[in-house]
Amino acid sequence: MAIGLSLGVAVPVLLLVWAQGADTVGPAPLVVAYAALPWLLPLAALVVLGLAFVARAPLTWLAALALIGTYAWRYGHVWWPGQAVEAAGGLHLRVMAFNIGDQRMTADEVIERVRAENPDLISIEELNPFTAAALNQGLADQWPHQALDFNAPSTGLFSRYPLSSAEFVPTEGNRPYLRADVDLNGVMGHVFAMHPSAPDVVFRRNVPIGINDQRPRAQLVPTAELVRALTGPRLMLGDFNLSDQSPGYAQVTRGLHDTFAEVGFGHGFTWPVAQSRNTLKRWSWGPPFPLVRIDYILHSDEFAAVAARVDCGSNSDHCYLVADLVLK
Repeated sequence: MAIGLSLGVAVPVLLLVWAQGADTVGPAPLVVAYAALPWLLPLAALVVLGLAFVARAPLTWLAALALIGTYAWRYGHVWWPGQAVEAAGGLHLRVMAFNIGDQRMTADEVIERVRAENPDLISIEELNPFTAAALNQGLADQWPHQALDFNAPSTGLFSRYPLSSAEFVPTEGNRPYLRADVDLNGVMGHVFAMHPSAPDVVFRRNVPIGINDQRPRAQLVPTAELVRALTGPRLMLGDFNLSDQSPGYAQVTRGLHDTFAEVGFGHGFTWPVAQSRNTLKRWSWGPPFPLVRIDYILHSDEFAAVAARVDCGSNSDHCYLVADLVLK
């Protein structure tokens, strides 16, 4: 009995890991399963390890070791992040990506969080016209250079460094993204603040069977190609609505550097957060901790990463991301 249960748990999870490595499309049921792998693998390993202690059969121990070894091979590096560069030399830039959750945080709460983190450049997602107007005034003293849309829900940029050529770029079937140039003490950089539409939930006979993340990919992939084609310092940041376990992640990050993956600690999950005013709490359910990583700060070779971390203490349903970069 224990042997059969251990194999019934281990084999599907190991097959899922294999499928993820071979998949470039991401069928709807598997996209959800891929996103769960960072916590599904250790959970399955604990279950099978318990069965191994009960059964004391070589096959159950082998299944447990296979799951533990697969997690260590696939995700062990997140607990040993890359070596941060020495924080000397060029311009230091602290960057923040913050989805505040439309109407889940007051403007005063956002201002308090931003001032506490003291970034040089902030991308804020899920602004509404009222919050945008309040932040425009409330952050103007330290972040006077701003790119905002006061007429529609959108993303905004707030910067200590001068912004120019800011525009909201329309994308068919998607939200517009915000791009701007930033003058980093005489070095012209390019910033792309992203918040594509959420993945579609796929139903079969009125039963949800997974998600299709082709819609966020349809904006992120060509935008990333544009970012790669430019020269000079480049940043692409925001709520991507795309898991780092999705096949689309490699397409977006190719040729760019994922700051948290470089120098962050742990998996860096950013959604969902069950706090006092988010949607999950209002529905009276929610996981005790975030389950997927969908918020990012990507940078080009002109920057080097010093540090990156997530903070899940706000009233948003997203953790925000803070990264320290150095312009080489």
